[in-house]
Amino acid sequence: MLSAIAASAPSLFRNFPQPPAEFDLLDPSPHHFFTYYSHIALGTIAVLAALVALYAIKGSTIHRTAGKFYLLGMGIAALTALLTITANFPGPIIVNAALALYAGGGAYLATRQRSSRVLRAEWVLFGLGLIALLGFSLLASRQVLAGNIPLVAPLGVGGPLLILVALDLNFLLRSGEYREQHRIRRHVSRIAWVLLLTVRNPVNEMRDVLGINQETVTFGPYLVVLAILVLFGPKARRMDRPLSRGAAALS
Repeated sequence: MLSAIAASAPSLFRNFPQPPAEFDLLDPSPHHFFTYYSHIALGTIAVLAALVALYAIKGSTIHRTAGKFYLLGMGIAALTALLTITANFPGPIIVNAALALYAGGGAYLATRQRSSRVLRAEWVLFGLGLIALLGFSLLASRQVLAGNIPLVAPLGVGGPLLILVALDLNFLLRSGEYREQHRIRRHVSRIAWVLLLTVRNPVNEMRDVLGINQETVTFGPYLVVLAILVLFGPKARRMDRPLSRGAAALS
């Protein structure tokens, strides 16, 4: 089925910079041995931790511990990914690493007790995300204007970071009561976007083995975000309501 999709999809990503086409788990070249395998190991741990967190009772000790392992693993994996940057593939790696750190940091801060310190941290994180987005946009726009890549390519890769930065600006400009009422939903949505990377990045490395093209790899994982929001969004809204009533009672 994936092969059929790949064959029928138009080549929207013609001339789009690609990671190494051949995937060989036993051959880390052209990357450093330690960087390559530590990235894979941390990514694997993060995936396992994510599965535990998804199926554990929300708010339980197991859920919180697994979530911390997941965010920590993805964060360090994102940093090791930056060490694998090659001359012809800097933009996607940079924006993927930025998205992992940005969404992961937002998911963590959403679980913290609301305070001026947490709000300052969220503004700092927003600023860093905006800088990463502008940097990627500059790199991508040069390639688009030069005719090297189509506009849809950087939109697909950088779309999640653009969406989160826009949503966060709206969130941070709202009242404290609004932010408190959307804390759990914010946490769930950020985890969903990190999960997009959890799926997209390894699939991208193995796309030739799986027989799928770059378009499917880039846009397909958006369905992961949709699935997480549909499955866990309603419960997150129900968990937010007691918090909002409690906050109103204290005010």
